[in-house]
Amino acid sequence: MFVDAIQQLPDLVIQGETAVKWPELPILAELWTENVFDRNGSAYSEEHLSIIAFTAQLCALQLVDANDFLSWAEIDFYAAFEKTPPAGSALKGDDIRWLNVNVPIASQWILHAGEVIYNCEENFRSKAGEGLWTGQPGFSYGRWKLWKERAEWVCGLKRVVRHETIEVAREMVERMNQIGSNDAS
Repeated sequence: MFVDAIQQLPDLVIQGETAVKWPELPILAELWTENVFDRNGSAYSEEHLSIIAFTAQLCALQLVDANDFLSWAEIDFYAAFEKTPPAGSALKGDDIRWLNVNVPIASQWILHAGEVIYNCEENFRSKAGEGLWTGQPGFSYGRWKLWKERAEWVCGLKRVVRHETIEVAREMVERMNQIGSNDAS
């Protein structure tokens, strides 16, 4: 894998001092933030899905410090499941577009790094955002449960959201159930 190859590079020494330790993937999180997570949140993009899937896999394989990247997962879950209207509310065009863009992105985090997220108790935001989650910011079992309930809600939005959105929500619920049952064992 590309990341493994970078980590195998010898340290960069300049004038007798170690300038870069490649195994630590210096400034990767900062570069990723500037170049990868700067995206249009209102437009669906296969490219963004691929990037999030890759990023989530880096976290799951522990090739990077997951805490450097999981703050973006929290933002993506917020966009997909907390910023949207409550179940039973009438959905407007913007709500439907928002779900079609953000649910597939959030699903990539669960499908590829769900166990890391489930076991994470980090608090990445200084304050809770406005939305359906009223508890403390960061990851928690209660928030995981809300995301799962919201993904189940999306599964029931046939003829409202794209079929692909329903499918990734279904895959996400299955993976979340699997992770939860593994924890119970």
